[in-house]
Amino acid sequence: MDNEKPRRKLILHFDARNTLFLSDKSYRFTVEEALNSYITGIVWGKLNDESERNEDKTVQNHSSNCDSPTFAPMGSTSDHLINAVDVNNDNPSVKVAKIQVTNEISQNHSSELNFHKDTNPVSTNIDIENCCRQPYAGEIFENLTSTELDHFKSTLACWNCLPESPCIRQPQPNSISIYKLLERQIVKTPSDRGRLRKYLGNFTQTPEGIPFRNLFIEHLEMLKLTPKESSTSPYCLYVKSRKTNNHHGSNSSNVDNSDCYHYLMPAFFRLLTWLIETNRQFAIFIRTYGKDGEHILSAVEAYMNGEHPQEKAPINAKQLIPIDHTKWYLKRSTTKPMFQLYKETGHQDQVEFQQLINVSNNPKEIQKIWSNQIGSVSVIDDFPYWQAHNYHYQSSKPIWFNPRDQHVQHILFDDNIRFEEDGSNVIDLQYLDENDDSIASVENNESHSLDINDVMKWENIYFVQADLLEIIRNRKYFIEKVIECETNLDRIQKDLV
Repeated sequence: MDNEKPRRKLILHFDARNTLFLSDKSYRFTVEEALNSYITGIVWGKLNDESERNEDKTVQNHSSNCDSPTFAPMGSTSDHLINAVDVNNDNPSVKVAKIQVTNEISQNHSSELNFHKDTNPVSTNIDIENCCRQPYAGEIFENLTSTELDHFKSTLACWNCLPESPCIRQPQPNSISIYKLLERQIVKTPSDRGRLRKYLGNFTQTPEGIPFRNLFIEHLEMLKLTPKESSTSPYCLYVKSRKTNNHHGSNSSNVDNSDCYHYLMPAFFRLLTWLIETNRQFAIFIRTYGKDGEHILSAVEAYMNGEHPQEKAPINAKQLIPIDHTKWYLKRSTTKPMFQLYKETGHQDQVEFQQLINVSNNPKEIQKIWSNQIGSVSVIDDFPYWQAHNYHYQSSKPIWFNPRDQHVQHILFDDNIRFEEDGSNVIDLQYLDENDDSIASVENNESHSLDINDVMKWENIYFVQADLLEIIRNRKYFIEKVIECETNLDRIQKDLV
């Protein structure tokens, strides 16, 4: 045992939305809306030739030469819904939900087959006033126009769901998800994304989403807290639902206002427990494009204080996960210096006394600062820069790495790591020049961004495309992925020796 090789320090970077949580503390979207919207991004299909020919034409009325879309790749709609839920799941709530959804099918099946004749959207009425909503920066909550809706339905009538759905990666060439299908038609400016999210927030209660209704309910139930758990937990650990009314008049899908759900994924807290119990050296970086970091750190603090209802922290958690409530900012530029790390000074409650200090503009030094970090910290990445560059991966969240580093391993978890044809992605993997140890000069080309093909070679080593549904189902998800990343890097470094 004395000769055992020391384990690398782990610097774990986490995206927020759809990786650590579904609904944020600002309630931009409810848990139900967020889960619905996420599912639309992992439901894939293909457009037939008729749709491709009419893709760029304006649809004046809702008519199509296409057949009705296929939404039940596993057989009949009933079979798909029944099979969508794990038959071995012992959760009583899930079993009840399964029966409820199966009973809904007979009411929904005819509308599913003929939905393209309906010019009005089928939606869930969510008990939240628009004036109370806080959309993401630059987005607006507005309904789709009738023309947009007709165009989408006409295109969707020529779209056939693939049997691999749901899955987080494009299963076949030229396949497209429901989310991307509507995004391509609707999103012309950044503000349109709010309208896109609003419409897709009701997906599994529309005829086109019925085959995935059971999948939705199963995972929603897994995140639900019991009344006792929610009543004894601090507010930073849970989010409240909003009452929904089923379009078909059934009370079975109504969610009472008192229902509470995990704010952060239980798998994240299980990871923290594992890191402490296995005596790992580590740091947690919350990498967001907004203000969610402070809420996440508050939840981590509550966990360390022993207040989590399901995951009790080890007694030494406070010593091993100190929390830095000071905000860090990472700015990007097209000219040198291309990166600028700032840190906020002053007390977090005294906004008028806060200011930003320049920490570093040197990639190697930034990576060194992060590698020496302990505990939990929040970093706000440069969303305006990413947005201004059309969400291209080389303008997104940077992760610096050196495959010969035997002491530290950085890993980013983000659901939005996708290798799309348009180059959109959320990770910019930066290779550090191992032959230049100097951090004094910023003139040297100390790191360079890898092209997309090279980036893919380092998947499950320095980054992981987070699978939200698997994170909900498997509380050891992050643990297993960290072990996989470590094992893969061990193999690579062995070959480099």
